[in-house]
Amino acid sequence: MEQVQIQAPQIRTLLDFPNQFYQDLLGYKPEQTSLQQIPETQWNEFATQKGLNPNSSGIYLPINQTAVIQGENPLSLFHEYFRHGLYCEQSLQGRKLVDLERKLFYIILVM
Repeated sequence: MEQVQIQAPQIRTLLDFPNQFYQDLLGYKPEQTSLQQIPETQWNEFATQKGLNPNSSGIYLPINQTAVIQGENPLSLFHEYFRHGLYCEQSLQGRKLVDLERKLFYIILVM
């Protein structure tokens, strides 16, 4: 029997369908949230530098509205980019969180 190798789809391709789905269903999609992928081979170093658990596979940074994921992890993509991204963009509390982090960062810079 011939073995078939399945390649994981590119993350950017994974964004197209859910973006359209959210737009059609809710009338909005993440627009201010950006996505940063850290290669799996560099994740431990990144996590250690940021004070994260190296066993994590993603983080959302409200201050610059960036979803950071390990490699091409689709579950982390959906959790960080869509769940946290939409929360910070579309909910009043999420927008307040983004604003608060930016204000605190500015205060720390001028101290």
